[in-house]
Amino acid sequence: MSQNKSILVYELVCETAQNSPDYMKNVQYAVRAEEAFEAYLARDWEKAIEFYSRMQKDFARGIVANELIIKRCKHYQQTPPDDSWQGEYHMKEK
Repeated sequence: MSQNKSILVYELVCETAQNSPDYMKNVQYAVRAEEAFEAYLARDWEKAIEFYSRMQKDFARGIVANELIIKRCKHYQQTPPDDSWQGEYHMKEK
């Protein structure tokens, strides 16, 4: 059975008290994630790859979502989405 319904996916960064040592690091991560995703939505694949790759390095996280978006950016560099694209990705397999 095939489904063609887009869904929003969110990344939970962390619920951290403002006086926690991790608070500012999580805020910085969230700000950079927003910048990276804006580049992705703007179809600036190189910039998005650069942002997401730097986040992986700077925050020492092996975040699967970042790796997945990097992979999608590389795919879209070779096969750009059509003009109606709004950031969604159509999975070919589960």
